[in-house]
Amino acid sequence: MGGGPHIVVLMADDLGLADVGFALPHPSRHAVTPTLDELARSSVHLTALRTPVWCAPARASFLTGRHGWQLGIWASHGWTVLPRRIKLLPELLRDLGYHTALVGKFGINAASCHGNQGFGCGFDEQYGFVGGMSDYYRHHGSWSRNGRKLDERGQYMTDLLGAEARRIVLTHGQRRSNQSLFLWFAPNAPHTPLQAVRAARIASPPPLRWTPAHFASRFTHERASPTHAAIASHCHMPLLLLLPGGYLDYYKVD
Repeated sequence: MGGGPHIVVLMADDLGLADVGFALPHPSRHAVTPTLDELARSSVHLTALRTPVWCAPARASFLTGRHGWQLGIWASHGWTVLPRRIKLLPELLRDLGYHTALVGKFGINAASCHGNQGFGCGFDEQYGFVGGMSDYYRHHGSWSRNGRKLDERGQYMTDLLGAEARRIVLTHGQRRSNQSLFLWFAPNAPHTPLQAVRAARIASPPPLRWTPAHFASRFTHERASPTHAAIASHCHMPLLLLLPGGYLDYYKVD
């Protein structure tokens, strides 16, 4: 590998406090995310971290290290172009010798991209879409690989993105043994629309029966939609694909 450690960033979209099984301080009864739970048991938890609630400002902050309001981006609609004078995180990492890859939702106006080859914005390779949200089966109109549009309609988006992330991770050592990898994996899930695969819906717990106690506790604002739970739970599947047995390690569906 190159001079630095490999870096893989998983950024879910509109993921709530109760949308993961390891939700702190009280584990969620709503989400089924065993792979993320296992990672969480050996991870550092930034319990005082604050992030924008909108996807575009959160991505802008991640890419630039600045608050969205400093960039003029405070919502996911309207102006979502980053100033060209700011060097983005993947550009800085590429300068340090990293191979940089984006899989999933970019969420920032493509006019932010520097350069005119491929996708740009400091990414050596890209797969996914640019817009704010996408149908999970029909895909966004900007669905592309390295800036070239693709038509893969009919296939579930999270599965396509997961397979691509898996391919990049598993082949990196063979293709670039002397170069470190930076992978930003940013699925649309669990952002709307509420579209979940059948296996995930079967594996998800039944919806909660809401009581006044749920509204009284700041830690139990768990969403009642089983479809939303299935979409959120499915976010962890790309990580699971890296393990022996793939989906069958988790979904016991005939």
